[in-house]
Amino acid sequence: MKVGYVDTEEAILCSECWPDRLSSGARPAQLLDSDDDLDTENNFWIVDNCADCNHEVQYRSIKMLD
Repeated sequence: MKVGYVDTEEAILCSECWPDRLSSGARPAQLLDSDDDLDTENNFWIVDNCADCNHEVQYRSIKMLD
């Protein structure tokens, strides 16, 4: 499940704040995902704060976008 995005300036944004950046023409460079397809035993979460609202974004993997 998508929980956040990383923009081209490496700012982390939660799913609620991303539409505001998207409407201004920003494109995501990476997708933050809460699912870990490679390791179902993984209980490790990465936690960062959203650059706009400071809400915690908890994710397990980062997927690069072209």
